[in-house]
Amino acid sequence: MGIAAVYWPNFGTTGFLLLGYPNIYAADDAATAVTMDGTRIVGYAFDGLRKRAVRWQPVTGVPAPIGGIYQSGLDEDRASDVSATGSVEVGYYRLSNTNRNRILRVVDGVRVEHIYANPNDTRSFTAFGVSPDGNFTVGVISDTPINFEKVPDLNVNPKAFLTKGPGAPIDLKGRLNSLGANIPSGVTLLDAQDVTVADGTIYVVGNCVDIAQPNVVRGYRAALPVF
Repeated sequence: MGIAAVYWPNFGTTGFLLLGYPNIYAADDAATAVTMDGTRIVGYAFDGLRKRAVRWQPVTGVPAPIGGIYQSGLDEDRASDVSATGSVEVGYYRLSNTNRNRILRVVDGVRVEHIYANPNDTRSFTAFGVSPDGNFTVGVISDTPINFEKVPDLNVNPKAFLTKGPGAPIDLKGRLNSLGANIPSGVTLLDAQDVTVADGTIYVVGNCVDIAQPNVVRGYRAALPVF
């Protein structure tokens, strides 16, 4: 089945457009984000072989793959967010021979590989959100690949990350504590879901858990200076 989303440039002020391939493949498609002006929608769609990161055509609702990832061994890729103007799209891709997620970052239609502090790092890096200006990306680092439909649990050793441009992901809790936030050692930032920038400050929201109540997930908002 496909995911339905509201889209109205060709309908005046009210309209509805079904996205994806609902009559072709018996698999879910998902719309995850839209640009500020409503003209670009991103997410993922099943192409008959695998789930692909896509942007939907504004008139037909037919998905078009983004990022140009066609190399052999692609397991799947998904887009999770898009900047305000649509110039930057983020998500993750996974190659079957590595079974780990890597950050998908597409700038003006061209995939840009992220730099990692350790290129041989076997952990997974999954991007969830990008700032409206496209400069900052957030997500989660985990021991095993995850999808972004649910909050990671402690079993995958999650760490929320923040990165600027295509730079190396930064442990968000570590950066905050280095700036004096004093997050207790028993609190784990399970992920970072979205990010924005205002007046020289980066704001990040996500989910966390305290080891004292490991089954209780709570939201958080973090703030740190632009770097």
